[in-house]
Amino acid sequence: MTNEAAIPAAPELTLDAAPTEALMPDASEMPAPEETSEKAATALASSAAHALVPLGVAEPRTRWAGIIWGLLLAAIAGGGLMFVLTNGSANLTSWVMTFTPFTLGIYAVLVLAALAVVTALVALVRHAQKTFAARRARL
Repeated sequence: MTNEAAIPAAPELTLDAAPTEALMPDASEMPAPEETSEKAATALASSAAHALVPLGVAEPRTRWAGIIWGLLLAAIAGGGLMFVLTNGSANLTSWVMTFTPFTLGIYAVLVLAALAVVTALVALVRHAQKTFAARRARL
């Protein structure tokens, strides 16, 4: 059993025309077209100068780490493609069969050293980028 008296009725919606007086200013309050264009040009020029680099917002930085790692991986892929196309895979098995635990260790150290060099290069470029950005901000 429901109690219909406890449920409030929805308010009635009416669609009246919006008052145009509040939206449209009088013609006497409107500035002259010449005055408007001069003010607009001045405001546009000043806002354009500030719109290029707003206060407190830095320019987007180039992500050099992605570029450097991408170039490294592209070079590795190019080398692998050249290796496959020059029929180097025939000599690969004989080369792999000559590995000893010592040579595997040396190659692992060389790979880790190459990764460390690329990581250091990325850190160096990032530091230089931050330094130049800080100098540019002081000017």
